Amino acid sequence: MPRADFRCFARSCITSLSHSPLVSLRLPPDIFRVIRELGFSSTQPTRRSYRAGKQVKREREMKRFIPLGYVNARSIRNKTARIQQHIESLDLDVLTITETWAKDALDGDDHLRRACPPGYFFLHTAREKRNGGGVAIIHRNTIGVAESRAASECRSFSSFEFVGALLCVHSIYIDLLVIYRPPLNSISLFLEEFTSLLERLASSTTKTLIVGDFNIHLDKSSSVPEEFCSLIRSFGWVQHAEGPTHTDGHTLDLVISRAADNLVASCDVAGIFSDHLAINIVVRAHRPVGPRKKISFRSIKKIDMEAFRLDLIGLPLITNPAPEVDGLIDQYNVGLASLLDKLAPLRQREITVRPENFWSTEEIETTRRTARMVERRWRSRRLEIDKQLLRYWRDRLVRLCDEAKVMQLRALISECGSDQKALFRAVGERLLVKAERKLPEHDSLQELADDFITYFSKKPADLRADLDTRETGGNHLDDLLSPSVADEDCLFYFPPVSRTDVIDIVKLCPTKSCSLDPIPTALLKSVIDILATPIALLYNLSVSTGMFPSKLKLGLITPLLKKSSLCPNQKANFRPVTNVSFSSKCLERLAFQSLVRHITVNNLFVPVQSAYRAQHSTETALLYASITTCCLRFTMATLQC
Repeated sequence: MPRADFRCFARSCITSLSHSPLVSLRLPPDIFRVIRELGFSSTQPTRRSYRAGKQVKREREMKRFIPLGYVNARSIRNKTARIQQHIESLDLDVLTITETWAKDALDGDDHLRRACPPGYFFLHTAREKRNGGGVAIIHRNTIGVAESRAASECRSFSSFEFVGALLCVHSIYIDLLVIYRPPLNSISLFLEEFTSLLERLASSTTKTLIVGDFNIHLDKSSSVPEEFCSLIRSFGWVQHAEGPTHTDGHTLDLVISRAADNLVASCDVAGIFSDHLAINIVVRAHRPVGPRKKISFRSIKKIDMEAFRLDLIGLPLITNPAPEVDGLIDQYNVGLASLLDKLAPLRQREITVRPENFWSTEEIETTRRTARMVERRWRSRRLEIDKQLLRYWRDRLVRLCDEAKVMQLRALISECGSDQKALFRAVGERLLVKAERKLPEHDSLQELADDFITYFSKKPADLRADLDTRETGGNHLDDLLSPSVADEDCLFYFPPVSRTDVIDIVKLCPTKSCSLDPIPTALLKSVIDILATPIALLYNLSVSTGMFPSKLKLGLITPLLKKSSLCPNQKANFRPVTNVSFSSKCLERLAFQSLVRHITVNNLFVPVQSAYRAQHSTETALLYASITTCCLRFTMATLQC
C-alpha cells in the first residue's frame, strides 16, 4: 500500500476509534509518540508555546522598553523614504545612522528633515571637505536630549567620526554615542584613541551605549580583532551584535555597553538595509509616554436637525427681537449658545497625540507583511534566492510608499483648486517645516499679553493723530489735485439689505469658525434660511443708528513676527493677526458689498486699482505696468523715427 494511502487509512481508523465509546479519548504517551512519528497527527501550537516564543518575548520588551535601531545607510539622499518607513514599521524611538554621506550641515539637515516621520527630531555630524562619512541620530520628540559626555570626550580624536546625545527618559539618563571609523584610517591610532575614550568613561556613572561601524572584522581570527575584543573586555564592556552584519558575511557593526549597566535587553541583526544589515536593539529604559493633551469637543454630527430648527424658531431672537443693536446681538449669542449646549453639550477627553499616516493603503500593508516574512526566511536559511527576494520586496515596498505619497499629494492639490491659500497651507503642512512661534522674553504671559495689547492699540491712535495733524496743517495740495465728486455720486448712507442678500453673502463666506462664535459656521450655514432675517435686521439697525455692536468688536489677537530673522524682543517686529467672530465678518462683508456696488455703478474705481477688487491682483497690476511701459517705449521709438 502506498504511504499516502496508508496515512489516510490510519487517520480514518483513528477518527473512528475516537468516536467509539469503548476507547478512551486520552491515548497513552508511547502510542501517541508512535502516531506522531508516522505523521498521522500533529500538535497544534498552543497559546502557551506562542507566549514563550523569542519573537513574542521581544515584542513584549519593545512595548515596555525603548526600541533603538541602527543602520549603515551609505547615503541618505536616496533613502529618505526607506528610513522613514523603517522607523514607522518598527515603531522605533531612536534610530542611529552611519555613512549619511551628507555634503555639509545644510545638506544633511535637508535630507534628514525629509527622513524624519512626524514627531521626530534629529542631530547629525557631516564630514566636511570630503565625500562619504557622516553620522546621525533620529529620536522621538518625547525623549529629552542634552549634551553627551561621551561625545565631548571625543572632540580631540581624529581617527573616527562621531555624534552623541544624552537621552533622558523617566529620570534615566543614557549616553548614546554613534561612531564611524573610515576603513582607510590608521587602526593603531583608532585603538589608541578608543582606549583613551574608555579610560575617560570609566569614572562616569551614566549608562553608556556605543554603536556604529568600526570596520574591524571581528569574524576573523587575527591580531586586530583579538586586540579590540580584549580591550573592551578589560574595561568591563560587552559587544552585543552577534553574527554577520555585512552582506559579505563580516561583522563590522557593533553594539557595545558596560556589563555592569545591564542596559541592552536584546540585540538582533535584522534584514538588509544597504550592503550592511540593520540592527534592532531594545534598551532597558521604560518607553516614554506619548504626548497627551486635553481636548474639548461637541458631537455636532449627532445633532437632531429637526429639533434644532424647531427650537431655533422659538427663540426670542425670532419671536421678539430687541429694538437696539446690543440687545439684538445678546439675543443672538445667548440663544444660539444655549441651544448648542442643549443638543451638543461640551465634552472633554484626554487623548494621545499620534502621527497620522494619510497615505497607508492595504496594498502597502500586505507588501510590508510579505517583506517581513521573506526577511525571516532569509535570516533562518541564509540562501541567495531569499536574499534576492528580500531586496525585491523591500524595493517594492519603498516604491509603493513613494507612489502613495505622490497620489495623496496630487489629490490634496487638486482639492485646493484655485484657492492659493489652501494650496500653500496644504503644501506647507506636508513638505515644509513649521516655523517655531517666537515671543519676547517674559516672566508672565499675562503681563506680556497686556504689553502687546497696549502697543497694538497705540498704533491706530498714533495714525489717527497724525492724520488730524496733517488736516489741520493747512496742506490741501492733495485736495486740490483730487478730482471733485458730484453729490449724486456720494454715498451718504448704506442702503438696507434683505434676507436674500444675507443668504448669498453667507454662502460665499469660507466655513471658518472662531471661539467667539456661539455656534460653528458649518451649523449656521445649514440653518441660514432661519437666521438670515435676524442678521439682516442686525445689519440694518447698525447702519441706520451708526452703532456697531460692542460684542462684535472683540477679537483674538495673535502676535506674529514679520520675518523669522527679526529680533523677537522688539514689539515693532510683530504684526497683529486678529480672529473675529463670523457674525462680525458677515456684517463687514454686507457693508463692503454695498460700497463696491455703489462705486461700480457710479464708475468711481481708479482704473489702475488692484487692491480690494474682484479679479484684480498683483498680477494684473504688473501686467498693466508692463503694457504701459511697452506702449511708452513704442511711442518714443516712433517719435524718434
